[in-house]
Amino acid sequence: MPKTISLDQYLHSAYQPDLDFVDGVLKDRLWGEYNHSVTKRELLIALNTVCEPEGMQVGLSVRVRVSDNRVRIADLCVLLKGWKKTRIIEVPPALCIEVIETVDKLASVTSRISDFIAMGVPEVWTVDPASRSVFITRRNTTKLHMDSTLTLPGTKLNISLADVFSALDED
Repeated sequence: MPKTISLDQYLHSAYQPDLDFVDGVLKDRLWGEYNHSVTKRELLIALNTVCEPEGMQVGLSVRVRVSDNRVRIADLCVLLKGWKKTRIIEVPPALCIEVIETVDKLASVTSRISDFIAMGVPEVWTVDPASRSVFITRRNTTKLHMDSTLTLPGTKLNISLADVFSALDED
């Protein structure tokens, strides 16, 4: 059985790379694959281009307290204008984005997405650089995104998937 720690211990500790905290247990996140990193970078650039002028904030690899006993590390998240800055995010972001590593397990990804949705995040994008696909989860429904752009309802957010994925083709 894995060793458990308190939420307070977790919140006052630093891990490299950071870890999810799930019911007192530290859970590894997968980091380090080139395509994962490049995709996160391109999404961050695209998000900042739209979000900054609108007063929205973009979080990168940030702790999100999804419940009393769980903290997840969101690859990226979007916080609407007026968000009160805190050390960890404790209010539902408008959007969370998970970028898949080739060795990610479906159960692990599904658990993270479920936690974000249960917290009240209205939309989660799951981006797979290997297949160059995106799944969008709203409430309890996940669908393969078939359009060439990603949008977030109620915002001016509009991201070209071709632009995001084209960086994977560069030498």
